Amino acid sequence: MKKALIAFAAVVGLSVSSQAQQTLTLSSASSEPGYVGNDTGYFITGNPFNMWCIDSLDNVGIGSSWSVNQVSLNIASPDTTILSTPYNSGFPHLTVQDYQAMFILGTQFTGNTTTDTPLQDAIWNFADPSSYSLNSTAQALQTAALASVGSYDFSNAYVLVPSAPYPAFDGSAQLFETGSLSALSSSSAPGAPAPPMTACLAFAGILALQALRSRWVSL
Repeated sequence: MKKALIAFAAVVGLSVSSQAQQTLTLSSASSEPGYVGNDTGYFITGNPFNMWCIDSLDNVGIGSSWSVNQVSLNIASPDTTILSTPYNSGFPHLTVQDYQAMFILGTQFTGNTTTDTPLQDAIWNFADPSSYSLNSTAQALQTAALASVGSYDFSNAYVLVPSAPYPAFDGSAQLFETGSLSALSSSSAPGAPAPPMTACLAFAGILALQALRSRWVSL
């Protein structure tokens, strides 16, 4: 019985510890000019979901895949360690507030290029202000987003942060944000779906029965 409980704990521990890391694939890009607006991505065991690029310094192609950590932007529990450490040496330090403001801006994409372009410029300006100077419209949008950070609900707001050190600007990874629940519909390490809790319980039950059976036979 003791062995069965130990095995059960190990399986449950594996399921919990692997939830944060996923393999992200960029399945399609926005049809708007200049990569403005919503893109589409998916995790290996999940459904397609909308996401938007917050990283103008890196480029990835359609079909590219890389490992990411899904980092919550919930104001009560931001992972400042991941957010404050650039995944490559060329990406600048950004604050949690910056990521939250970019999220607020990204949720306003509508598919209209006229309104989406200043939103995208306001997002990319955080990491690359020299390349994306803001006109009055984009500046007003960024200022409003920063002012809204303290009262915004970030309970379903995530940054998809590359989970390995990547060479700067080599096209192997890129930062995205998402607010789609379907993005978190599966919990798996890259390429390896984590066992559901029901499977863990069933497996533990089988081990427990085997342990009891062995005990009866020995008696």
